[in-house]
Amino acid sequence: MPGNKADTTEGVAFTLPDLAALTGVDSRTLHNWMRRDILFPSRQRARGSGTRNLFDRRDALFLVMIAELRHGGAEMPALEGVAAELRDFASSCTGEELLMINGAVKAVEDTEQLTADLDHSGPAFVYATSRAHRVVSEFSTRASRAI
Repeated sequence: MPGNKADTTEGVAFTLPDLAALTGVDSRTLHNWMRRDILFPSRQRARGSGTRNLFDRRDALFLVMIAELRHGGAEMPALEGVAAELRDFASSCTGEELLMINGAVKAVEDTEQLTADLDHSGPAFVYATSRAHRVVSEFSTRASRAI
């Protein structure tokens, strides 16, 4: 449950059931994504019964982005293709970035650049990282009150 303290700057560890509750993605699907190396626990990998996979805040941000893009219509093969890039963005994003995803992940500086990029590359998904930051923060706050 969020609120489990660990020695990182974020301080919150998420379990797989936490991530399922956070994203609305079924636990079996998350296990499948782990087997396909889309998702992996940065904090701790389970080692037999009695241990859990533990994910950090960056993992949660990444998963919110992937889940919302998937819910928005992005196909899994396309998401698998950009998962490593998206994970890198999630680990360093401040919540102020706008991302354009179209076979690659690109931070967009302003709407003029976005318009030019869309005109050049065609249809793409656009994602505001502020949303992922807000969703993870709200979930962590609710979960810590429940403890």
